[in-house]
Amino acid sequence: MTPPATLTLILIMTLAYSVARYHVFGDVPWAQMPLYVMNKAVSWTGLTLLALAYLRRDKPAARDLGVLGLFLTGAHIAMSIALLSPAYYAKLYGGARLTATGEGAILAGVAAAAVLALPALGTLPGVREALGNARWLRWQRAGYWALALTAAHCALLGGKGWFAPETWPAGLPPITLLSFLTAVSPLAWKLRRRTAA
Repeated sequence: MTPPATLTLILIMTLAYSVARYHVFGDVPWAQMPLYVMNKAVSWTGLTLLALAYLRRDKPAARDLGVLGLFLTGAHIAMSIALLSPAYYAKLYGGARLTATGEGAILAGVAAAAVLALPALGTLPGVREALGNARWLRWQRAGYWALALTAAHCALLGGKGWFAPETWPAGLPPITLLSFLTAVSPLAWKLRRRTAA
C-alpha cells in the first residue's frame, strides 16, 4: 500500500472511531466535529504514520510516511492552537490559566515537534551528504525521542481517564491512551531488537 493510501485508510479509521466515541456514544455536539473531533483523528493519524515510519524496513516508504506524519502533526498543532481554551480543554485549566499538568502537556508536545524537525530536515536533498552518515543517522534516530515525548504528551493530557473504564463512552478507550500505545510501539520494538541482539 502506498503512503498516500495508507494515510487515507488510517484517517478514515481514526475519524470513524472519533465520531463514534465523541458524537454517537458521547455527548459532544455535532457542531464540534469539523475542528475539535477532526483534530483528534488528524493527530492520531499523524502519530500512526510517524510510528509506521520507524517500523517499516522499506526506507523510501518510511521516509514518505514520516513526511506525511509530520505534515499532519503541523495541522494538529494549528488546530489545537485555534481550540486552546478552558471551553474545550477544561481539564488543563485552573480558571483562566493552564495548570502545571496542562503546561507540561503542551511543553511535551512542542518539544516533540521540535525534535521531529531533525529527521524531517534529514529528508531534504543533499542533507545526508552534508552531514555525513553518522550524524545523519543520529538525526533520524531523534524521531524516537519525539515519539517518547509524544507519549508523555498523551499521558499528561488524558492519563487520569485511562484508569476509569466505566467513564468511557460505549467502553471505547480514550484516544490519548490509544495514541500513547501507538507512540511507544516503535520504542518497544527497538528495545526488543536491541535486547535480542
